[in-house]
Amino acid sequence: MNLSMKKHFSLLLLIAMITPLFAMAASNNEDSVKYGNFVRNDQTIYYGLFHNISVTVDTSNGLDVPIISIANNGTSEFLFNPRSIRASVYHVSNLPKEFAHYINNFILDRAGLSQLDKDSLIIYNYNEYTKKRSRSTYWADMLSDAIIGLAYSDGSDASKLLQYKAQEDMEDAKVQENKRIEEGYWRSNTIFPGTSHQGFIAIKKFKGDNLVLDIPVDGTVFHFEILPEKYRK
Repeated sequence: MNLSMKKHFSLLLLIAMITPLFAMAASNNEDSVKYGNFVRNDQTIYYGLFHNISVTVDTSNGLDVPIISIANNGTSEFLFNPRSIRASVYHVSNLPKEFAHYINNFILDRAGLSQLDKDSLIIYNYNEYTKKRSRSTYWADMLSDAIIGLAYSDGSDASKLLQYKAQEDMEDAKVQENKRIEEGYWRSNTIFPGTSHQGFIAIKKFKGDNLVLDIPVDGTVFHFEILPEKYRK
């Protein structure tokens, strides 16, 4: 199953799991987002439901690369621009970053989130992330070329063949990485009635075991707090 088929199957599976929840949300007349979570393959998936829109957040690949899915079960389309997403992390002010994880847990155990501050995080747009990955790939290629050259430097036919195979594998990995970004990174999309869209965003690396996401969709802000399990409501 290729990358595109896997992504399509994953999205269909997610839609099938979320769709029954719309009926539950519709039965409640309160004009607010209904939040919850479920477990898929040992990973907690967070969701928000508002009228005929659902938003899910999956951080199984890491807090800094959340996968966001949006489903439109309404009757009209809307434009979603991922640049409107805001990300932040809970922390304690004026403390060395290396202590943040332990201090967060200490205060959460005794006082809750109200005793913590939030730091805004940088979210890369598609072009910024593509350039960042290109730079990383360039330096990784330079290092790999040097290692391959040293490993297969005896000039024998076997070494030349192994060197060629190693370089071919590197090029294939680069193609797959470019495909992953091209097919999977969130960009502006119109979400038509009865359709869904899924993609990931990349957040600049940060120290912390929590993530707060505010995702505006068609005039409603979906607020997600991704916390360690024992602090989840």
